[in-house]
Amino acid sequence: DMARAQETFDLIMKTLPDGTPTTVMPGLREGRPCQPIPASRSGLYKQATVDRDGRRIDEAFKELFYRSSPDQEKDTHEVVVCHANVIRYYVCKALQVPTEAWLRIGLPHCSYTVIEIKPSGLVSIRGMGDTHYLPPHLVTYS
Repeated sequence: DMARAQETFDLIMKTLPDGTPTTVMPGLREGRPCQPIPASRSGLYKQATVDRDGRRIDEAFKELFYRSSPDQEKDTHEVVVCHANVIRYYVCKALQVPTEAWLRIGLPHCSYTVIEIKPSGLVSIRGMGDTHYLPPHLVTYS
């Protein structure tokens, strides 16, 4: 259920050095992380789906977003490839704003978002939904 994310991952890997370590995280699969406020045009999602997806997506968040250890001397960078619902939710969660706002954020396909976490715990969005590397006719939304 992540065919588009896999295609994007394959393209990104072509630009990275051979041997770049990768990890597949099932927790990043597309899903409905929580009920959005306001509700989507189609109404509220099935609560059982939201409960299941939300737990899975939250567990993956804990693996990806955390302060560095005090003795870390160099910056680290992680490239995470996943669908927009997960990215939008993670942006809200990382910024500690109500996660129910996730559906109010629009992201183009194949865009990238940069989340910076300082050793102090300060979280900043350094870019969101960026598609500057794509010709305008290839930028799409769903």
